[in-house]
Amino acid sequence: MDSQKNRREQIISAVKDRKGERRVLNCCTFKTEGSKSAILTSCRALGIDPDTSSYLAGMVPVTRGATWSLHDCIYGNEEKEREAVPGFENEMRSHDQLLDIAMGIEGLICGRSIHASAVYVFNEDFIAHNARMKAPNGVLTTQFNMADSDECGGLKMDFLTIEALDKIRLTMEQLIDAGYMEWQGSLRETYDKYLHPDVLDYETREMWDWVAENKVVDLFQFNTQTGLQAARRIQPHSLEELAAANSIMRLMVTEEGAEQPIDTYIRFKNDIGQWYDLMKTKYHLTDHEIEILEKYLKSNYGVGDTQEIVMEISMDKEIADFSVADSNKLRKSIAKKKPALQQAMKEQFFERGKENHASDNLLNYVWKEVVGKQLGYSFSKNHTYPYSAIGLQELNLAYHYPIIYWNTACLTVNAGADEESKGSKQSTDYGKVATSIAQMQKRGIKIQAPLINKAELGFKADEENNAILFALKSISGIGDDVVEIIRQARPFASFEDFYERMVATKLVKTGQMIQLIKAGCFDEFDENRVDLLYTIVRLCKCNLISSLTKSQLNRMQELQFMYPELNLIPDEVLDGIQVYNFSQYVKELKVVKKYIDPSRKMLKCGYHDEIIELDDRAMQFFINHYTEDSIYDVKDEHYLIYKKKFNKETEKKLEPLREYLANPNTLLKYNKALVKDEAKKVVTGTTSHMEMESLCVYVHEHELADLNRDEFNIVNFFNLSEEPVVASTYKRKVKRVENGQEIQEVKEFPKYFISKIWGTVLDKNKDRHTVTLLTPEGVVNVKYTKGAFLHYNKKTSIEESWFKRGQMIMVTGYRNGDMFRCYNYGDTIFKHTTSLITNIGEKGVEVMTERMREA
Repeated sequence: MDSQKNRREQIISAVKDRKGERRVLNCCTFKTEGSKSAILTSCRALGIDPDTSSYLAGMVPVTRGATWSLHDCIYGNEEKEREAVPGFENEMRSHDQLLDIAMGIEGLICGRSIHASAVYVFNEDFIAHNARMKAPNGVLTTQFNMADSDECGGLKMDFLTIEALDKIRLTMEQLIDAGYMEWQGSLRETYDKYLHPDVLDYETREMWDWVAENKVVDLFQFNTQTGLQAARRIQPHSLEELAAANSIMRLMVTEEGAEQPIDTYIRFKNDIGQWYDLMKTKYHLTDHEIEILEKYLKSNYGVGDTQEIVMEISMDKEIADFSVADSNKLRKSIAKKKPALQQAMKEQFFERGKENHASDNLLNYVWKEVVGKQLGYSFSKNHTYPYSAIGLQELNLAYHYPIIYWNTACLTVNAGADEESKGSKQSTDYGKVATSIAQMQKRGIKIQAPLINKAELGFKADEENNAILFALKSISGIGDDVVEIIRQARPFASFEDFYERMVATKLVKTGQMIQLIKAGCFDEFDENRVDLLYTIVRLCKCNLISSLTKSQLNRMQELQFMYPELNLIPDEVLDGIQVYNFSQYVKELKVVKKYIDPSRKMLKCGYHDEIIELDDRAMQFFINHYTEDSIYDVKDEHYLIYKKKFNKETEKKLEPLREYLANPNTLLKYNKALVKDEAKKVVTGTTSHMEMESLCVYVHEHELADLNRDEFNIVNFFNLSEEPVVASTYKRKVKRVENGQEIQEVKEFPKYFISKIWGTVLDKNKDRHTVTLLTPEGVVNVKYTKGAFLHYNKKTSIEESWFKRGQMIMVTGYRNGDMFRCYNYGDTIFKHTTSLITNIGEKGVEVMTERMREA
């Protein structure tokens, strides 16, 4: 049973409700040690260094996703057309006991999990057939694996999920909301009217052209690199050809130099005569034997692409005359990829064929050209046609309706932002969102800022602008509850209207408002986000004053120093500022005497004035700026001054300053400086930088896109070879144990060509020691060693983690498949594996190559 991914748990829950909790169990799986894992585990146990263990594990080949066993690496495998890996056994045996231990633990159970689809349903309590346990995540599963559980009894059901169905459902909902489809009272009736196979368009050639041109995002089964290449090369223009492409792209022969089935199909499709030449010249088939094969293969240009064709040919009375049971046994050996059963069925096929008087040429052709090319993996028609029909439904949705609705559905599902899951209150996976958006942008699909009057909880199609509106929920710091408050209050007439109704009333916090501005939510009112940030700072973050007094002079001087362009303290009041600062200093000096004037009536305080002694620092300024009127006496070359007379003269000198402070323009400049100072905490970098802070993606261009990459030898990851390029080799001493003795020997290792990439950190995985990096060209996963990851990820009292979301870094290493492995050698031009980009300014890019050390 195939279903939407976001409905699988509901379906299983419904089965449990119907049958009873104790009558339904998920199937458990047991993880086993693979050949590579067995080598790494054994090396750790024997104390072999990580470089050597990685080198040895790297010698194990992987063919079409299948990792070779250690047995195949050493002895080869004739059936799978595998030859022993040169030098592998010698390398393994150079380390005492390593090969024996690795082969001993290969295949052993090392973990348990839950089967992706299998669920057992019983007609009575599970205890009558099976036993149960809890998986690591708490889900109840069988204690026995699938094979044993099948023997124990019970109905096994496969609850598979297909994200394509989520995308189709979401597209339908959007099209209904937009008025392109009408709800028919139920999902079934709506589906039947618009997407039932009986009503689909099978003929429009331009629609089929879109398959080869890769115009439809995530076309089901053709959204991988292999699928895209198959679609481009085969260029299907019918459901039958789409199904054939779906099957043929999965076929693969492992024989070195052999033509792949997809190449054979294309060659025969372009010139069917080449198929007949193959049968006549290589296999020497008779005309009658060719007629036998035409019944099964001619419609598919001579290529057997499905398991059913294998069954039909093997059952032909003039070939092997298999029974239905035998042909199905042959099919199962292919479907289940059981080498022993495949070998047994091969022997039976040739034996029965010879008994049936079929020629060796015909039997060899069938096994080599039809059966043999499916032994690695092949589809049945039960898969190819239904799955291809799903692809055709997607084609119809994308071609016959505005394609932006299909694109939006794909982005929503890929980013994990489907509103069907919002009840779980799951936190936003910003790394997944950013990766999905970057992939869309790479295809030229426009992603628009989440406009406050249009955006929804999830991504939304903006048909008018042929763009996808960013999801409000995906803005950092904006939760479902805030989104719902905003939706209920819409529409907003202006930025000021939003502020008055949402922020001033405290329905939306100031910090959330800042995030909305940075995300571009108010671009429909004013695209200058910096101006809007200044406005909100002025309204919410600053304590603006209504009048200036001398008490603000200290703050004014600070602001003048930080923002000289505001000319907050012009030259004409500098003397007044100095006098004010001097008077404040004098206030702190020691009062040496209480002065009493005999000619005056005594005051309540008991004296008429206070006498202050000026120190060395005060003397020079007093001599240069004050008269002698306030001098009382001289002591040890220091003036003793009357405090009141000094203050009187000071007040007179401060008159111009008081007038300046009373000027409305001065107050305006001061408040402007306050706003500017507070805004610098909020207004950080370019529009792109603010988008990364709020959206964790770039709607506009990447911050690093237009910078000089040659200065740092930066390359495009996607232009690098998928396999590491060996630049040279290097030798170093390694330790091994032989007969209980530790031996040092010199080993030669490949030295890979090292490159450098840069980008913005989106996410990190502490368990796998990986960092998701958004480069200007796309998303790259960077793999670190455990030690390097811990070093750069550490947060200290004086420095944030270099892997914090939004940080920009440079990384050296080499590409290995879809991963960039952080690595370096001592003699390369790069001195550090990772550098932190600290600033992008007029002078270019500033970097930090070493972490800051705590005192």
